Amino acid sequence: QAESPTARLALAAAATRLDTARLHARRLADSVDEHAQAVENPDLLTRARARMDATHVVQQCRQTVDDIVTLYGSSALDESNPLQRLWRDIHTGSRHAGFGMGVPEQVYGSALVGQDPRAISMLV
Repeated sequence: QAESPTARLALAAAATRLDTARLHARRLADSVDEHAQAVENPDLLTRARARMDATHVVQQCRQTVDDIVTLYGSSALDESNPLQRLWRDIHTGSRHAGFGMGVPEQVYGSALVGQDPRAISMLV
């Protein structure tokens, strides 16, 4: 498939999604490290952004796996293919309540407009 323009486009998009996920994951890890070294708790906006960053990382990774499976074709979902397990695992893990139902977006959005984001997460 290396000669296929469509495959190259899909791979470029997947690689870019992974780069984006890494950038958000690093920002999240750096923020946690900074607060740990300072022995201080992050403010509510920083905590809400951290939750949104984690959610974005998971979403980007899931989309990347989906793109690769689509590029590979239906045989990617055969039980003997390692991609099938990766696809199943990312789809299962990314469906954790902490990453979905619009909650991270509501929490971060509330913090961005100066509202207490904890009110949102208590409702769910």
